[in-house]
Amino acid sequence: MEITIDQLAQRVSMSSRNIREWQRQGLLPPPTRRGRVGIYSDEHVARIRRVQQLHAEGFRHLAAEVLTPFSTAGPTTVSRAELDNRLGTGAAAHLAKLGMIADTDDDPVSVRDAETLDLIEGLTGVGLSLERLVATLVDIRGHQRNIADVILRAYAEDVWEPFVSSSFAKPDWASLADNAGRARQLGIALLAHLQQTALDDAAASVVLSEVGQAERALDGIKPTHERP
Repeated sequence: MEITIDQLAQRVSMSSRNIREWQRQGLLPPPTRRGRVGIYSDEHVARIRRVQQLHAEGFRHLAAEVLTPFSTAGPTTVSRAELDNRLGTGAAAHLAKLGMIADTDDDPVSVRDAETLDLIEGLTGVGLSLERLVATLVDIRGHQRNIADVILRAYAEDVWEPFVSSSFAKPDWASLADNAGRARQLGIALLAHLQQTALDDAAASVVLSEVGQAERALDGIKPTHERP
């Protein structure tokens, strides 16, 4: 069989552009040249279909490792009255700013993450206002996404791109999926540890500052002497 790149693209359900990209990456041998026309054969069709199969099997394995969420809390449904009782009046509107509630007019309300809701309730229970807490979390979320993007880009450049350059051969798909899953767990553990360390350092600084202010305030209070 001898076909052009457009005919090959139609046969394997790919674009001509992607076929050329696979050639550039070394996934597909170059065609036989007849003048300025590239001629493809059964070998090219078989090679493409094999790579497509490996991609499908590999991506399924990789997705199972990387895309499965660690949190198993899932969404929860609560009445507006219960939500206001737990977090204060107007809680639904505040949670909507975090993207935790899609429709604030519903009753009962569907909350995306029950675990996050419980933790927010705990923090408001120790004295933080819901309004301030939500504003802080909205700000933090942007920083967290930036950090995640930087880490994932580093992993892509150091691990994924060499894997692509090896024509998806070193390591194999299963090993890469295991590696990605482990990297994800270690990355989350490292960030959690660093955040805990940062909170400890910040707490120590805040406590020392507040104690210093309290001592200065006490020094300014003159003792009263009882009359004999």
